[in-house]
Amino acid sequence: MAGREPLVCSSACGYGAEHSLKAILCHHDPLLISPHGDRALRFHALGFSGEKGVKPLEQARTIGMAEAFKDAEVVMRGQMPVTLEAFTPVMDARNGIAHLAHHDPTTGEHVVATALKVAEAVRKVLKTPARDFWGDYVHVIGDLAQVAAMPDLPEIDLQRALPRRRRPRLNTQRGKSFGLWLPQRVRRSLRPRPGVILWAPARLP
Repeated sequence: MAGREPLVCSSACGYGAEHSLKAILCHHDPLLISPHGDRALRFHALGFSGEKGVKPLEQARTIGMAEAFKDAEVVMRGQMPVTLEAFTPVMDARNGIAHLAHHDPTTGEHVVATALKVAEAVRKVLKTPARDFWGDYVHVIGDLAQVAAMPDLPEIDLQRALPRRRRPRLNTQRGKSFGLWLPQRVRRSLRPRPGVILWAPARLP
């Protein structure tokens, strides 16, 4: 992974692994990722978004990464490919970069490889077609050297790509921390795929 912005790659893989774990929990029930005290996600998921005392979905909180891993192990019924001990460097990378912009570079390849194993296992359990999930990486995802050798995708100005009326107002520094200027291949891997359902308030019968 040398020369491939290891801090950014590790950060993206950490967030990606966390989202994969929470995605499979949400597949069974969104309440599985709602922590004690959350007054947004669980009420929105149950159809009470307009009631007094319910916070907007933007203020939702979810369970931590370690708890998500342990719970995902349960719902995956023995198909989790790594142990919590092996997954810990992925959590350390995600948290260290998010909170301190610090990461142990010697764990970079382990973090990326482990995160990919977890994401691939989740994909298989959810029966998502490999081509839809991995896109152009579908034939090389198991080999980091081949992934690193793939050509960069064209740069996309995300702000200009949106119609003016739909462009979000972004704080530059905050935007960078959430991946709007990630390497092209990382952005491609995070792009929503056809059939992905985004959050919206549920409706009661």
